[in-house]
Amino acid sequence: MKGLKFSSAKWILVAVGLCLLLGIAVVLFFTVNGGGREVISSGGVDGVLNGSVVELQVRSVRALYGVGDAVQVEGTVVAGAGAGAGAGGSVEIGVVDPEGRLWASDKVKLSSVAGNTSAFSASFRSVREDDPAGVYLIQAGLDGVRYNASFLVSTSSGLTAEVRGLRLQDAGGSGGNVRNRRVGDMLLVAGSVTNLAKVSSDLSFIVEMRNASGSLVESGYVGTVVSAGGEKVLTVGWPAKAEGVYTIYAYVQDDAQSRRIISNIATFTISVQK
Repeated sequence: MKGLKFSSAKWILVAVGLCLLLGIAVVLFFTVNGGGREVISSGGVDGVLNGSVVELQVRSVRALYGVGDAVQVEGTVVAGAGAGAGAGGSVEIGVVDPEGRLWASDKVKLSSVAGNTSAFSASFRSVREDDPAGVYLIQAGLDGVRYNASFLVSTSSGLTAEVRGLRLQDAGGSGGNVRNRRVGDMLLVAGSVTNLAKVSSDLSFIVEMRNASGSLVESGYVGTVVSAGGEKVLTVGWPAKAEGVYTIYAYVQDDAQSRRIISNIATFTISVQK
C-alpha cells in the first residue's frame, strides 16, 4: 500500500525506540515493585484462612549478606475478621537471584501471634562465592495475596568496579560529610566510582536507602560511561520524607536493567530528624 513503506534506516530507528521504551519500563518495574518473574504459585485458597488474607508482609532479616552468611526471611499475615489467626496455614516463599534463576524456595507454616495476626520465618542456605553478587528478590504468597521484598548479596568474584568515599553531601554540593538531616532536606549521596576493567564501560551507580528492618525506602541511579581505569564522582538524591535511622547502600551495576552487582557495596548510616 502507498504511504506505508519504511526504509531500512527508519525500521532500525523504530526498533531502537521500542527497545529503549522497554528498558525504561523494566527499570521502573524493578525500582517500584521489586518485581521479576513469578516463581511461586500461591494463587489458590490455603484452606485455613479460606481466602481471607487482608495483609501479607515479608522481609529479609538482613539487608546485606556476604559469603558464608545464611539467608533468613520472616514476615506476618493478617487475616480478615472471623477468620482466626491462621495457625497451621502455609506461606510459599521463593528467592530469585540477579540472573532470574530460582535460588531457593520453601513453604513454611504460620504461627499465631495475636488476634488475627500470624508470623512465619524461613532459613535458606548460605551464600557461596560462586553465587552472583546483586539484588535478590523475595516473593511470598498466600491465598492469592503476594508481597515482594529484596536483599543484597556481595561477593568478591568478577568485580570490575569499585565504590569509594561514599558520603552524604550538603545541599550546596560542597562535599561535607553530613550524617544528620531533617525531614524535607535533600539527601544527596555521592561516591567515587572507579572502572577496574581494561575497556571503557557503561556503568550504573545505584543508591538505596533502607530502614532499620532492612526494607527498601528509597532508591535511585545515574548512568555514565567511565574510561578504562578512570574514576568519576557521581551523586544520587531524593528528599527526606520521614524521621528515622537509615542505612545507605551504594554499588555499581553493568546496566541499570540488570540486578547483577559488579562492585563492592559501600554503606553508611544517617539519621533523619523532624
